[in-house]
Amino acid sequence: MTKKTKQRRNLYQEITDAVITSLEGNVIPWEKPWFSAMTAPRSVSTGKLYRGSNTLILGMQPYASPWWLTFNQAKKLEGTVRLGETSTVAVYWMFLDEKKDGKKTGKRIPMLRHYNMFNVEQCDLPQEVLDRLAARLDRLVGKQEFSDAIDDDAIANAATVTNDYLTREHITLNHGGSSAFYRPSADAITMPEADTFRSPEAYAFTLLHECMHSIGHSSRLDRGLDTQLAAFGSETYSREELVAELGAAFAGGVLNITRPEVETNRNAYIKNWIKVLKDDPKAVIWAGGRASKASDMVLNVADDNGEAEEALVYNKG
Repeated sequence: MTKKTKQRRNLYQEITDAVITSLEGNVIPWEKPWFSAMTAPRSVSTGKLYRGSNTLILGMQPYASPWWLTFNQAKKLEGTVRLGETSTVAVYWMFLDEKKDGKKTGKRIPMLRHYNMFNVEQCDLPQEVLDRLAARLDRLVGKQEFSDAIDDDAIANAATVTNDYLTREHITLNHGGSSAFYRPSADAITMPEADTFRSPEAYAFTLLHECMHSIGHSSRLDRGLDTQLAAFGSETYSREELVAELGAAFAGGVLNITRPEVETNRNAYIKNWIKVLKDDPKAVIWAGGRASKASDMVLNVADDNGEAEEALVYNKG
């Protein structure tokens, strides 16, 4: 009798299918402002924001609470996950040292791994724990520069942030014409005049999008924009566009600039992204991590944004 081999999960495909399902339901996942101060997905264990594709994966779920934990973490807090609740897959990279003839070659092999997460709303937790989480969120949000509570002028804040980024990185901003684009060879962004956009939000979001492209320059995060030009419509081109889309959505959420309604035909826009993701199942995870880094660079925040706290432990008495 032969032993049945356990089929290996394809995490790339599972996550991509979830995004495609959302798009097929006429919902563009990155339009949701999951990166606002109060709703950005956070770890119960550390208090930190989730980053990269996990922001998108967890943010797509229908919960108001930003707090996420594992089944075992819920047990440690003397709580439980409710019967019948379905977990959400979050991912992380594990790096293994390659060996040849029993010796390390110096090469590290990345392997995608996952863990099953539950939102606090899927759990029954002691009231004391819920109270501590609420107080903890108030402390964390109060430390964020761009929280909803103090954001009186989102457009002005966005202009300040983008101008600071362009000045800091010595990127030229030109206005004129009818197209918005980043030219890697000149390290310059060109935008139509602001009054030609349908709204100030549309201008601000478009500029954020182009700023995300500029971070792909070899002098910054080096996505090969100025050294390996990608043909229009190619897989590399589509991945870069997804980085800019997600990066602008992440930064826009922090600045309280939600993505304006797609100005071109919405159905065509959605169909395009469905095709891109079906053709390239790794695109979401690849782009998500790079978009997080790009957003952090424009916002000028540290890589470890979010407070590193000791694990939240509930002790009786």
